[in-house]
Amino acid sequence: MNRKTFTLALCFLILTLVWLGYNIYELLRCCCSCHIFTAAVAVAVTVAAVCIVCHEFRKKRRVHLDKANRHQIP
Repeated sequence: MNRKTFTLALCFLILTLVWLGYNIYELLRCCCSCHIFTAAVAVAVTVAAVCIVCHEFRKKRRVHLDKANRHQIP
């Protein structure tokens, strides 16, 4: 897991969750066809963000070159 990439993915997830919450609020306040489409797009982007965070979390942590064994074949 790369910390910078994971942090960026987590920030993206938080922003998409806020955007999804706002779109659901607007959908409940005024049920319009444009709000339904926007909420559907927000759900799709949020699912993608969750997948990105899960993928980054499951990645194997990289070993720094100073700590790696140069005589061992990876």
